[in-house]
Amino acid sequence: MRNFFVLHLLLLVLLAQAPKAEAPVAGPPEAPAPVTSAAPEHGEPGSMVRPEDFSLADPGGRSRQGTLPADFGIAPPDPESLRGPSKDEGFDVVPIPVASFNSDTGFGLGLVLLAYVYGKDFRPYRHGLTAQFFATTTGFQGHYITWDAPHLLGPVRVEAHLEFHKDPYAPYYGPGNHTFPGQYLQGPDKFFGYTNAWTWDWVRFRIKPFGDQTPLTLYAGYQYKYFWITPYAGSNLDMERPNGVTGGRNGAAFAGILFDTRDDEQNTHSGFLVQFAARMARPWTASQFSYQGVTGGTRIFFSLWTPRLVLALHGEGDHLWGDVPFWEWNQIGGISSVEGLGGLDTVRGVPRNRYGGNTKVLGNVELRWATVEIPWGPAPLQIGLSGFLDTGRVWQPGQPNGKFFDADQWHSGAGGGLRLMRRAAVIRADFGFDLDTKRTGIYVAFGQLF
Repeated sequence: MRNFFVLHLLLLVLLAQAPKAEAPVAGPPEAPAPVTSAAPEHGEPGSMVRPEDFSLADPGGRSRQGTLPADFGIAPPDPESLRGPSKDEGFDVVPIPVASFNSDTGFGLGLVLLAYVYGKDFRPYRHGLTAQFFATTTGFQGHYITWDAPHLLGPVRVEAHLEFHKDPYAPYYGPGNHTFPGQYLQGPDKFFGYTNAWTWDWVRFRIKPFGDQTPLTLYAGYQYKYFWITPYAGSNLDMERPNGVTGGRNGAAFAGILFDTRDDEQNTHSGFLVQFAARMARPWTASQFSYQGVTGGTRIFFSLWTPRLVLALHGEGDHLWGDVPFWEWNQIGGISSVEGLGGLDTVRGVPRNRYGGNTKVLGNVELRWATVEIPWGPAPLQIGLSGFLDTGRVWQPGQPNGKFFDADQWHSGAGGGLRLMRRAAVIRADFGFDLDTKRTGIYVAFGQLF
């Protein structure tokens, strides 16, 4: 019943407003929210903006809600999609309620506030602000503020971000591909869990060197994290005492490149995305730990006979070396960092962050079928089904890692799910099955997995 309630609440958020005339909200060219039916011509009155017009991911990135249990990255709709007039002055404020559920972090509820300041000759806006307040029934909290200035430095887009998280039962199983077989954190577990609070602050510069409509994006920036870590007495973390167990500061410089030909970032039918990124932590980046890492990945999408049937493929690898703190064992880099392996955004069915190490490889295959289309104002509601297979593994120096192609070295989850899609908004409800332990997981969140 709780799962049904959560899905019903998310559906209400998706369809919250019936069609009515509103002032348009402009948005970034990188996050299009395509309208699938007729809209007023540019400059005509009557253009409508609703919560479902807002996309939920960084350009080139996956939906942030699952990256950490409380990460929502919401961007305003694209003005070309809405075909409405741009604004030369004034501001807009848009509140959006958010809700999610998954078997690892429980039911979550929060509020996102979006604000946009307009100015003449600044398109889509002069400044954008996003603020999130979010908490779950397991005690997890995630709050942040993001500032975006698309033309602060001419063609260079500048973004800045302040974030705070608190997790009373963050999972720690130790490094390697075969830690504690068949066991995992359940509820308020003080053996596999520990208390973790941390900040994540960053500034990023992005540019499309050959024009806004071209597929190449370059970015670089700096991030600073500070961790307050408290192991429970007698816990696995307390006994193993890995590097970083006392917390501390972790600043790093990062850079990356994206090549993106997808037809729609939120609900892709065709095209591909290739990304490569690197990060480095040193004393001169205000880090207590000196290490570096690289990330590479690709996503490929094929429409099979009809745009309603899509085969989606994803592969990603992340490698770290140096004086690596233990909390980085479960981070996959790139333009939007992802937790894993195991959980909502990596291997569904496998417990959150179940396997970690310096090297991680992840693969996902999904078949997405939009089975029903229901008219709903200017844009239809699509109801779809999906089937998936997720798999991944890790390597850690000094641990028995096994051979790359041995089937028993890979941790896999399979299952299926329901999709509700309208304009840029996608709600997914997935049921995952851990092929190793037979554990099951339920995940309700915004956005496709990739």
